[in-house]
Amino acid sequence: MVFREPERQPSADFKPNIFHARAVTDQDIVGDVHLGWQNRDGDPIGLAVAEVGGTRKGFVGEGFKKLEILARSMGKARPFASIASIEFLQAQIFEWAKTNSHAQPAIGCSDFILKSLAQAATERRIIIPISDLYVESPLAFGSVTITTFPDTLFQQFEARRLPEGESADDHVAWCKSLRSDFQGLAVAEARVFGEPIRARELAIEQIELVVGILRFFAPAHLDVKVVSRIARWGYAPQRTSMTFVADSDGRCSTITTALIDQPGRAVLDDKLKGFLLGAGLSEVREIVSRETRTQLEQSLLAGMVTFGQAALTPDLRARIVWYCAGLESILLKNSSEPILHNLGDRLAMFGYDSVDERATALADVRAAYSLRSDFVHHGLDVEDREIINRFAHHGLKFFLRLAKNVNRFSTREQFIEYIDRMKLSGGQH
Repeated sequence: MVFREPERQPSADFKPNIFHARAVTDQDIVGDVHLGWQNRDGDPIGLAVAEVGGTRKGFVGEGFKKLEILARSMGKARPFASIASIEFLQAQIFEWAKTNSHAQPAIGCSDFILKSLAQAATERRIIIPISDLYVESPLAFGSVTITTFPDTLFQQFEARRLPEGESADDHVAWCKSLRSDFQGLAVAEARVFGEPIRARELAIEQIELVVGILRFFAPAHLDVKVVSRIARWGYAPQRTSMTFVADSDGRCSTITTALIDQPGRAVLDDKLKGFLLGAGLSEVREIVSRETRTQLEQSLLAGMVTFGQAALTPDLRARIVWYCAGLESILLKNSSEPILHNLGDRLAMFGYDSVDERATALADVRAAYSLRSDFVHHGLDVEDREIINRFAHHGLKFFLRLAKNVNRFSTREQFIEYIDRMKLSGGQH
């Protein structure tokens, strides 16, 4: 690995009018000074160290690109892929190069990183609140558990020693605000192993999937007038409107604020949990918990999460687009297939057993796609709530039936081929 003097940055043409402090001398510096460069977008483009004596060494420009490539390559290999972030690997490669810039390396780069990783990696509990969700008892999805915000965290914050300069009143107010926001609220807690950055990445990835699955089961899909806010805290904010009413002279006489949508709090009590487990959540939870999944299982989970996104908005146009996207992701072979005919036939054929049920489902799918076309291609409003309600019902039934039968197929292609053969054999499952 070449560890070169970075190229000097071009000087600016202007001289800023700022206060100049006295020059920093070697006596002012303890150890080496780390330098970093960023582009206009804030992305890092260089790392270097300014040693006592004025020497600067590091990775800048093309050298930094090679550093990134090396870190990403290592990030795909074991054991780094599962426990080390790209940022951690870049930092450790830089540390190794800095340590060995003046002499033969006492230890290889990979061994150096493994040693650092052994010190940094440990099991961590990542806890993320979920908006407007309350649970009566814990519900586990593999390494992720949906439970109530731990009261021990409130106690820990309330009992901590105040840092110098922080007033007791401010701390009490902050603790009260914390309890007001999160006491009793559901959280997703993931147990992951890794260094801090990678642990957080892995936890968020796992929690996003589990929360997305819970959102698929939200009551909002049964009535499009209802909105769900089941999402990571802060990712589904309440939408409000504000109106200023002024007289003819421009003097404001009235200010009104109102919620645009009225989200209902989702309470997952044990009775409802038992019903959902019997309806398909049990099978979905088992799939989520598996360390390795088939291609069809991955497609099923991704389709359910996409379908469930519709619950976050009261906008019927957005809802129907999310519903269609979720179904298309699993019911179409490729982007060149005619959507309406294939999706409608396959959903009706697999989702229902009787001819009448299939005919009704196919008619509802066609009506829903007509609304979607009016919006996507012609910019027209979507106002027929009843059609969207029925379309959502068919989608829910389809995904839940597939969850109960997903072990019969390995790939999405096998599943679609099975449905297409059903049409030729008279529609028997």
